[in-house]
Amino acid sequence: KLICDNAWHNGEPGLQFIDRMREWAIQTAFGYVIEVTNACGEKPIPDQSVCCLAPLNMAKVPNPFTESVEFHKFMKSTVANMVRFMDNVIQFEIDHTHKCPSEKQGQVVQDLREIGLGIVNLHAWFYNNGIVYDSEEAVAITEEFFKWYQYYAFKSSCMLAMQRGPCPAWTRCKDNGTLKDLES
Repeated sequence: KLICDNAWHNGEPGLQFIDRMREWAIQTAFGYVIEVTNACGEKPIPDQSVCCLAPLNMAKVPNPFTESVEFHKFMKSTVANMVRFMDNVIQFEIDHTHKCPSEKQGQVVQDLREIGLGIVNLHAWFYNNGIVYDSEEAVAITEEFFKWYQYYAFKSSCMLAMQRGPCPAWTRCKDNGTLKDLES
């Protein structure tokens, strides 16, 4: 109760438990240990990894309930472009590992090829769609949006891996059988 009261008092958006992050993080399956998160807490980070994030401007996203066709067309194209762009950023870092703060960081970046997709302007999206920010409708539409955002991000990542090859950590763990639970 004290933790929750103080988080509310200080305007913190939530609590993070590193043991749960370590348990659920895909990086754990690859043999990495989550050590920290980025400054805003969206990205669990193993030692010497980097935080490579791109936000989707929600003010531009069609409403999935009232503009379904436009929403899916927008998400399919935009998220695929975001995934490819962020992978290009990672590739640039790999191609310039001599500029990394450490040799280990260059190795981790190459092994995991981690990217992250987020959002900005959720409040503008609600406003543009006439939705009260803390309403049940806002919760429902946010859940619907993230269900599809995740779907298109995973699909785009898989398509990119088919074109460019999977990250070395995935290949190594797949070959030694440590990803059996993830494949099902």
